Amino acid sequence: MILTDERINHLSHLLLNTLKTKGGAAFPDEAKFLNGIKKSIHQFEAVVNNADIKIRQKIGTLKRQIPEGSREWDLLYRQYFEEELAKKGL
Repeated sequence: MILTDERINHLSHLLLNTLKTKGGAAFPDEAKFLNGIKKSIHQFEAVVNNADIKIRQKIGTLKRQIPEGSREWDLLYRQYFEEELAKKGL
């Protein structure tokens, strides 16, 4: 998953606006809050990218070659992805 800075900026503003309007939250320093959201998104993106690399390597080292895009490959990817996130507590 690759998110541009513009997309991350947009998502952080959407989250802030949603929390303000629907969550009834008030933020004394919105800029600090937005920076925190952006940092969290970048950190999550790094975790996902690292997991993707590990998963692709793991699937690639299986005895039987499984073509990427096949149903079996997708199922294995999803299973390994959930395991990687669970290791990180996510």
